[in-house]
Amino acid sequence: MNSNLILGLIPAIIGTLSILLGDVIKMNTEHKYMATNVAVGALFAVLSLELVPMMHKSPNMYSKLMSILGIIMAIICLYVLKKNTPENYTKNVKDITDKIYGYIPLCIGLFLDGLIIGLQKPRNSISGLPLILACALSIDNFFVGLSVGSGIGNNFKLLIFTSIILGLAVIGGTIAGISAIKILKDSLFLYTIISFGVTALIWETFQKLITESI
Repeated sequence: MNSNLILGLIPAIIGTLSILLGDVIKMNTEHKYMATNVAVGALFAVLSLELVPMMHKSPNMYSKLMSILGIIMAIICLYVLKKNTPENYTKNVKDITDKIYGYIPLCIGLFLDGLIIGLQKPRNSISGLPLILACALSIDNFFVGLSVGSGIGNNFKLLIFTSIILGLAVIGGTIAGISAIKILKDSLFLYTIISFGVTALIWETFQKLITESI
C-alpha cells in the first residue's frame, strides 16, 4: 500500500472518531492552546523544509507561470470557502441538519488536507516530514471534529453519516494527490496542483491555527 495513503488515513480516522466523541469529550482552553501550538510548529517545519521548496522547483518559465496559476486558484477557492463556512458549528444546528450542504465547505477543506498529504514524495517507510504533516493535520481535524460532533449532539444517525462523509473527504483528497503525482508526472499542470495544495496549507496555518494558538 502507498505510504501516503496510509498517512492520509491518520487525519481521516482522527477526524471521524472526534466527531463521534464530540458530545462526550470536553477539552479546556489550555489543552487546546498547547495542542494547537504543536500543530503550528509542525506545519511550519514541513512548509519550510519540503513543501515550499517543492513548489519552487519549477524548471522553466512556463512551469513557474503554472505555479502562479495554482496560487491564484487556491486563494480564490479558499476565500470563497471562508465566506461560506459557518464560524461556529454549534450554531444553527437544525439548519445544518436539514441542509447537509452546510458541510460542503468543510468537506472541501478536508479534501485539501488529504491532497497535500497525497502530493508528498512516496517513501518506503512511514516517517519523516510527511508523518509530521499528517499528525499536525490530525490535531486540526480533531478539534474540528469535536466542534461538529458537539453541534450535532445525540443524533446518532447524523453523527455516523457526517463522520463517514468527512472522513472520506480526507481519503479522497489523498488519493487525488497520489493520482496527480502519477498521472501528471511530466505535465506542467502538476506544478499548478502542487502550488495549489501548498498555498491551501499556508492559508490554513495562518488563518486558522495561528489565530487559535495566540
